[in-house]
Amino acid sequence: MKLLKGISYIPAEFRTVEVIGLLERCIRFVILHRVCYSSRHPGRIMIPKMDRLTFPNMYKSDFLEILWRLKRERAREEVLLPALELLRSKQLDDKTWPLER
Repeated sequence: MKLLKGISYIPAEFRTVEVIGLLERCIRFVILHRVCYSSRHPGRIMIPKMDRLTFPNMYKSDFLEILWRLKRERAREEVLLPALELLRSKQLDDKTWPLER
């Protein structure tokens, strides 16, 4: 996740072929895990507390930050739906989201 975070700050016009390839591998990894779920146990969160909404995100990303980065990189995959559903499930009646960590 840290690698995806770092690469996403490189402006597109300055990305080399190698950087683009690395970014694509990072995105494939995230998609394999449906943003935050274990690939071996699909119902489990991959990293403890990754499913909690946080601010600020210093060194550990939450699933919302990862979704945002994927949006910036224009990644559109149906496998993101579980993470989007997780986000919807956390929305309160007043259409806001609570900070959880």
